[in-house]
Amino acid sequence: MKIVVIGGSGHIGTYLVLKLVKAGHQVISITRGQSKPYKEDAAWGEVEQIILDRAKESNGEFERKIAVLNADVVLDLINFTLEDTTCVEEALKKTNLSHYIFCSFIWAHGKATTMPVIEEQSKFPLEEYGIQKAKSEEYLHNLLPTGEFPGDRYHARPDFRSRVGNYESNGQS
Repeated sequence: MKIVVIGGSGHIGTYLVLKLVKAGHQVISITRGQSKPYKEDAAWGEVEQIILDRAKESNGEFERKIAVLNADVVLDLINFTLEDTTCVEEALKKTNLSHYIFCSFIWAHGKATTMPVIEEQSKFPLEEYGIQKAKSEEYLHNLLPTGEFPGDRYHARPDFRSRVGNYESNGQS
């Protein structure tokens, strides 16, 4: 499968790109070119590296450049605004894309009202970053059932359930 990882040398991308390559996928890593991946590995030799900066491109040009790659899957780890989300959706919906994965963040949920945090829980986004992530989530959530755009969302957050399980099994509170 041809997979584009936007943010391929960052906190999540560094490890995700390597796992995808080792699983046999053709991987294209999109980065701003400002830093090297966190982990050195021979598998990086199999990755196509493209330097693009979403913040420096205007009028949807970044998204059009991603669309030209005609990937089966796009994993977007650095989509920070609703505008980014609508631009990428518009550019990719006419490609052969089978799946767009939006990486959200716990700030879109804000202060937890129950633990573990679940998708259906009320949200109280933190600051503008969380507000924009929550707006993007809602946009994609409303778009996906229409079948016009294949995608999903992922929250970068600690797995509180496994932590709680570890504490309970160790008798700690």
